[in-house]
Amino acid sequence: MHKISQFSFPTTVCFGPGALGRLSQCLGELGVTEPLIVTDAGLAQTDIVSRVTKHLEAKSIAYALFTDVHPNPLVSD
Repeated sequence: MHKISQFSFPTTVCFGPGALGRLSQCLGELGVTEPLIVTDAGLAQTDIVSRVTKHLEAKSIAYALFTDVHPNPLVSD
């Protein structure tokens, strides 16, 4: 069995095998009703982003997807 880990500094980050299954619970704990997913256009086409959006849709959680960022952030970002 893999352990899901988390740390806070100052934002809580939850990661590890199975962490996606806790996403809706974590959003609820934070009072987030419509999360914003921020990623670049390339990553938005990958399985990881589609797994997140499918999870949110399965839980009937509305979300917004913002893909207009640079893959490697610039100082101006």
